[in-house]
Amino acid sequence: MLRYPDRLGEISRSSYPTALYCEAVTGSRSPFGPEDPEVILPLPAGMGQRLAQRSDQWPWSVYLRVLPPAGGWMSAGLLEALADLVERRGAGLLHLACGGTWEIYTTPEEALALVGELNALGLDVGSTGDDLRCVVACAGPARCDEALVDAPALATYLARRFLDEQQYPALPRKCKPAVAGCGHDCVRAAHRDLALIGVKRPREGRGVTLVVGGKYGARSGGCPRPARVLVPFVPVAGEEDYRVVGDLWERFLDVWSRLAGNRERVGDFLDRLGRDRILREMGWDDRGDLA
Repeated sequence: MLRYPDRLGEISRSSYPTALYCEAVTGSRSPFGPEDPEVILPLPAGMGQRLAQRSDQWPWSVYLRVLPPAGGWMSAGLLEALADLVERRGAGLLHLACGGTWEIYTTPEEALALVGELNALGLDVGSTGDDLRCVVACAGPARCDEALVDAPALATYLARRFLDEQQYPALPRKCKPAVAGCGHDCVRAAHRDLALIGVKRPREGRGVTLVVGGKYGARSGGCPRPARVLVPFVPVAGEEDYRVVGDLWERFLDVWSRLAGNRERVGDFLDRLGRDRILREMGWDDRGDLA
């Protein structure tokens, strides 16, 4: 008889103490404190730690974020190699985070060796701190007949072009991006700081809408805050159009970096400056061109 897998069973097969999980449930609070990005030289970002309330029970408070393939696509061979790496260099527990990244629980002593092996698998370190986070994308046209644009391909282009912005914290605040292939928005792009959503217009074809300023959670007042449309339509017929989309992202990140207040998130920045001012600073004219 088949049964649904038990999360406690998975946790108990790793080094994570189930007692800590149970204490968190009964105490109605996280067993960890706030995130504290920790620099492990020569890593500029990607390593963080959340100190446990019961450090005697949990020695693995350090985590390493990994940039996964866009759209969540991974081969069985990559999964097997990653599982072996997590067993040898980590706590035997891999977290597929809802934000789109993978997190490996490890120690500072194992961090650099772990990164070296990740690079050999074709993977790289993710982001922590005030930088561009992992570019999340939906599954795209390989699995979805509603897709209007190839979200994983576009996200891969953007992630490669803005790799430095992901790995070297230099932005006013963290910026969570996403690419949704259509208006169904399975990846909640409409609640991200910087996102693209696939659209289709009569006589204009397929393209994307650029939305900015979304939030969710405690920082949005306890309820989701939808992003607002910055650029309604950018034609995207294929890979030849990705550069224009990337240029838009670059212009926006530049304007935000120049004019943002101290640790000002994108949504608050948009409230303060307004859409028209931001577009003028970006050099976006009424005809839909970058000056």
